[in-house]
Amino acid sequence: MKLRSRWRRIVVGLAATAVVLVPTGCASTGLTAAVDPLAPAGPSEEITATAPPAPPSPPPAAPTTAPATPAEPSTPQPRPIPTNAEIRLTVPDAGIRNLRVIRYPGTPDDYRGTQINNQGLAAAPYGPWGGVPPGQVGNFLVTGHRVSAGSPMYRVPNLSPGSKIIVEFGGRTLTYRVASKLWINFRLAADRALQTAPVPGKPGSQATRPAIVLSTCATPEDNAAGLTWRDGNTNPTHRIAIVAYAD
Repeated sequence: MKLRSRWRRIVVGLAATAVVLVPTGCASTGLTAAVDPLAPAGPSEEITATAPPAPPSPPPAAPTTAPATPAEPSTPQPRPIPTNAEIRLTVPDAGIRNLRVIRYPGTPDDYRGTQINNQGLAAAPYGPWGGVPPGQVGNFLVTGHRVSAGSPMYRVPNLSPGSKIIVEFGGRTLTYRVASKLWINFRLAADRALQTAPVPGKPGSQATRPAIVLSTCATPEDNAAGLTWRDGNTNPTHRIAIVAYAD
């Protein structure tokens, strides 16, 4: 009995002084140092949460401005025609060589034009009614005497389709070819409009190419028909107008 009591006291004492062995949280082998469960707890380890790294900034966007389109080369414009340039008229089939043409503001066969014709020159009137410089789209109308002042246009009424009319002006040479002939009653406004229209013979039509009209008197024809009427500038009743277009 005494021996049993003695062993019980030894076991109780060992229990009171036994150390406690505790496993570490996730160690795979071995044991940690002994920890006294009655020892005061040490200061807790401070854990600072770390924020996840910010995603990288996107690369700068490529410029959206479209590259400039190179300008189209400008189309060369035709050289302007000088309106005051000296003008010379040549009509081989009518025997005309380098006849000087004078442009002036007025109407066909008016007083001023008649005075120019009386000097043996050709006259080219222009005004609100029309009368463009040579080479321009429209009607370049030229008048001249047929039976006086050297009769420069005596043979003009005999021109036939295809005959050449050559005009030199401002360093340029332009060739027209005869297309038709008009018989004009100078006493009728509607007939006079035939030779002054932008498209000769077709009043009201839109001109699309350069034309020339050589207008001269029909004095021999009127005299033969007994028509002796004359206006204040000695123009007879009828005129003959030769129409030609630039090549």
